[in-house]
Amino acid sequence: MCSASEIAALSASVLHITVRNNCSNDVGFTELNLNRFIRLRGLVIGDDSFTNVGELVMVGFVNLRSVVVGFNSFSKSSTDDDANRRFVLKNCPKLKSLKIGRYSFSDYSVIEIENVNALETIEMGDLSDKECNSFRDASLTLRDLPALRTLVFGRGAFSNCLQAVFENLPELESIRMGYSAFAFGYENTTKLVMKSCACSVR
Repeated sequence: MCSASEIAALSASVLHITVRNNCSNDVGFTELNLNRFIRLRGLVIGDDSFTNVGELVMVGFVNLRSVVVGFNSFSKSSTDDDANRRFVLKNCPKLKSLKIGRYSFSDYSVIEIENVNALETIEMGDLSDKECNSFRDASLTLRDLPALRTLVFGRGAFSNCLQAVFENLPELESIRMGYSAFAFGYENTTKLVMKSCACSVR
């Protein structure tokens, strides 16, 4: 699947959606609405797709198990952030895995992850020397996620964030970060909170 018309033609009862590489990058394609796919279990988005989509909102997908986004998707600018671009993941009680490739969501300024109590793994980029830059100027709060075990943030992810909160993550085993991930911005009000997390940071 690739085009807007193919997405629109999908049955609302589909269980898995896979979007190929280099898809839906038309200037006029600015919204990806998945709300009608109430039975969705898995979402896979390839590389270099949805350049002009300003938000990805996934709320209330009660059957969703995994979300995978490839390289350089949902990214319009490699240098400038946009306060109106956001990723929201909430109220998905069966979601176990969120994986985001390098440079995806690089200019998104907002990320919200809440009430995903089965979530075990979040990976953004990898630990190679290659830049990640996902959510470069966004802040991150991960709180009250009882199953979360592993966090991986590649080089440059959240590099200019003002706040990072890791709180009440009782099963968290490790946080692995690449160079300059969570380097924080140049403001005087930056804050790092780590509370009730039995884990190692590497």
